[in-house]
Amino acid sequence: MIWAVQPDRAIITRNLRLAMSTYSRSTEHGATLDLGAAGAFSSGVDYAVFNALVVSESVSSIRLMRILDEGEAFFREQGVSWSCWLDEAMVDPAGGAEAARILESRGMRWIAEHEGMLTSRIRTNRRKPPQIETRPVLDDASREDFIQVCSKVFLLPESITRRIYGSPSFWSGVMRGWVGYDGGQPACIAVSAADEGSVGLYSIGTMPGYRRRGFGEFITRYALSEATGRSGLKRWSLQSTPAGIRLYSRMGYEARTRINVWASK
Repeated sequence: MIWAVQPDRAIITRNLRLAMSTYSRSTEHGATLDLGAAGAFSSGVDYAVFNALVVSESVSSIRLMRILDEGEAFFREQGVSWSCWLDEAMVDPAGGAEAARILESRGMRWIAEHEGMLTSRIRTNRRKPPQIETRPVLDDASREDFIQVCSKVFLLPESITRRIYGSPSFWSGVMRGWVGYDGGQPACIAVSAADEGSVGLYSIGTMPGYRRRGFGEFITRYALSEATGRSGLKRWSLQSTPAGIRLYSRMGYEARTRINVWASK
């Protein structure tokens, strides 16, 4: 028996699945596996967060175990470490405790928790925004600037970040990237991905020297505006770390679920 999942949860997890699927475009070794209620996406780069198993629909605990079996075999064949992105409330009425037990029994380790947030009304920015030049990620120079900010903000190895985001094919799908500049220096980044349910935002980050000055809010609103103009959608989703919740709540986002990230050992 499969129980009903709250529509907001489904909107958030489906957009996340779409976004993660783009990592399979990063290298010629990328690959995907459709598991129905989940998707497995390999970038071909041996770094767990860029090889993701995303559960996007409600599943029984037995079905989750089968998905993990197939996902683990897929990533083993690809020769990469991997991560599982899961709204644990979508697994059995028991929810997170059962899902966590299953993942831990397979040697997975918990590495992060994100608030899945959603809104259909973005509040007006009442603060004066900073003066920022914004460029799309379209060429070698803008990709390199995105890489520099991304690797520093998210503490990723620069060589790994370059293999993922330095690839023109990564940006040839649904992902749209933006870099904000202060005096010619890259200061902040954001990425959008639109599906039929929402505009999702990803990789929102601000360089340390520019934080608490409105740069993060500016690039977030800019990416939202650009993606909304392209898609016509009036619903916006994202996954927030604890550091971003205050900003996104002020903009009108509301927490709808929690997505936990587990990594293979």
